[in-house]
Amino acid sequence: MERSSFGIVADGPAEITKAVRLCAREGVDTIKLNISGDGFTRARARGEMTVMRESEVRLAVEIAHDHGCRVASHSRSGLSVTRALDCGVDVIYHCEAADESVLDRLEAGMLLLADRGFYGFDMWTRAAATGADLLWRVKSTLSPKHLETLEDGSWLAQIIPTSGTRRAHRTPLTVRVIDYTLDDGRDNPEQYRLLTTILDPTDATAQELALAYAQRWEIENTFDELKTHQRGPRAVLRSKSPPLVKQEIWGHLCCHFAIRTLMVDAARAGPHEPTRVSFIAALRIARRSLSHSAFSPLIATSRSPACGITPSQHYTAESTPHAGSAPTRAWSNAKS
Repeated sequence: MERSSFGIVADGPAEITKAVRLCAREGVDTIKLNISGDGFTRARARGEMTVMRESEVRLAVEIAHDHGCRVASHSRSGLSVTRALDCGVDVIYHCEAADESVLDRLEAGMLLLADRGFYGFDMWTRAAATGADLLWRVKSTLSPKHLETLEDGSWLAQIIPTSGTRRAHRTPLTVRVIDYTLDDGRDNPEQYRLLTTILDPTDATAQELALAYAQRWEIENTFDELKTHQRGPRAVLRSKSPPLVKQEIWGHLCCHFAIRTLMVDAARAGPHEPTRVSFIAALRIARRSLSHSAFSPLIATSRSPACGITPSQHYTAESTPHAGSAPTRAWSNAKS
């Protein structure tokens, strides 16, 4: 078993068992398995390759669930998606190389999320027929026929095929439309339009569904914060021995935790939610503060050995609760 960047490379049942139990002991609530490769990382493990055996995935899932952990999967290939389904993975990411036949594996109690660009009337019809709940982003130019405005601001509408010679003869489908923008400080905030099969706002409000769509990216955002912004894009860890690599990884994680903790404290001091504070802005402020600070080495010996600053209080980071009642399993085609 070895560490690669912020992940753990485990070969065979014994190492997988050890790695999953280690994560559980360290307090991890979601364990992500790279069932497929990724063309963005290594040519030897491309995205269309399935690199974990079914027995390995099943073992990891069983141990994680025994310890109360959820399991997510990095599944780009079609086989990796079906393998994740067969083994009980809770959240399946990406799925872009899977064919449409995998939609028939959906069932009631599942939630399927999709980014804009994947919507199509026939694909929506096929997925909705399984009884699973759908929450898909569509282009804002898609204009369903308005039927009724609901109390939470969402509205019921009918969708029909946008192309095809016999589209006028197809039966329209009723959907619920959620329109919103994110107040992120930009002059022209991006507009979002979601379609869902959850028609009753008492089952899930518009705000809960908008949050659920955004939260599918949380783990990917964390990887982006650590690997792209904090560490630097395509940067390689400097250490040359396993113990020092482990120390360097923990250093990055502690730094990320410290910045996130300060973001929570700053949000408490003002009328903002912690999730609305920019990590990139906080990282830049922290870097500027450290680069401009100057202190005597003699004074630093009685303070924190990391940066010569005496903490004024103990901070505790808080996790954001998930919106609404969580589905038993979820899929997402979000691209990292």
